[in-house]
Amino acid sequence: MKRLERAPTIAGRKFKDDVLVTMVSPQMTDFLTKVNEDYLYWDKLKYKKVPADISIEDIWAIVKTRRLNTPYRIAFGSHQFYWNQNSRIQEALHFLDMNIGGSLESPGNLSKGDKNKYLLSSIMEEAIASSQIEGAVTSRKKAKEMLRKNIKPKDKSEQMIYNNFLTIREILKIKDEPLNFKTLLRIHLLITRNTLSNHADEGRIRLDNEVNVVDVSNGEVHIPPDVGSLPVLLPQLFDFFND
Repeated sequence: MKRLERAPTIAGRKFKDDVLVTMVSPQMTDFLTKVNEDYLYWDKLKYKKVPADISIEDIWAIVKTRRLNTPYRIAFGSHQFYWNQNSRIQEALHFLDMNIGGSLESPGNLSKGDKNKYLLSSIMEEAIASSQIEGAVTSRKKAKEMLRKNIKPKDKSEQMIYNNFLTIREILKIKDEPLNFKTLLRIHLLITRNTLSNHADEGRIRLDNEVNVVDVSNGEVHIPPDVGSLPVLLPQLFDFFND
């Protein structure tokens, strides 16, 4: 099982005066800015050539401290999450806001019928692409033919695509409704129908911690929250989503 390399602890770390002076030099400022813009983690940062006589552990401590001092935080139960927005991310988000939003719906100057066709085609593409990421093995041409002609799925891969297609359409219908436990289970049933080894698990909250979700490309394993914490975490998730 491959796990993310643990970074050096920064708790209680003290710096010498000369380190703090060097940190504000033009060379170090440029270096730290580059590290932040690339948002490097320890496993990449430790190989970087530092433009001063400072240990890479001290560099990491300063970088990590800066990242922890962010206003972007959220908590679900005991799980704390925080994130940073550097200028590169802000630039990309601005570009998306200004250029992509309108085209996601449909190109301009289209009739209502053509817009509906464009939207349907977009939903098909999303259903196929997301299913392939999840492991579905089939061609786009074959998958689109199945969806257009409403052909019954012949295998698990086609079922995954068909489920994704129906789920996206359902979400578009209810997107303005508040998320709650009942809606979550309905969406879960739609997305998993006839794809799980135990059909009883389709459309219900898991009953134990026997979860085995592995990234086949690198062996990384997803470990979800303990099943006993779900009654606390799910209402907080609904509040976050609805607000």
